[in-house]
Amino acid sequence: MRARFMSEAGYATLDEARQYLKACHDALAAFPQHEEVVIWLDHRLSDQLILIKALDWFRAQNMGAVKLSLICIGRYPGRKILSGLENSLRTNWRL
Repeated sequence: MRARFMSEAGYATLDEARQYLKACHDALAAFPQHEEVVIWLDHRLSDQLILIKALDWFRAQNMGAVKLSLICIGRYPGRKILSGLENSLRTNWRL
């Protein structure tokens, strides 16, 4: 469905979109080969949607000793939001 959306929006052909999405999934699936996974995004809504999808995917994985880190650049979201996010992540993931 995502590949079809990308294709219809003119970002890529359907085949290119499918290849791109598979490469993204394969890159995520290779996380056990690393000591740390860093998700580096900015404050834009499109990046926040990517973050939600990535965190949901990682939630379902056995992280083992792999550390998951987040870097968010751009406008500062505020201490209260960051504190709540940090507490939530610490509860669910090894940070």
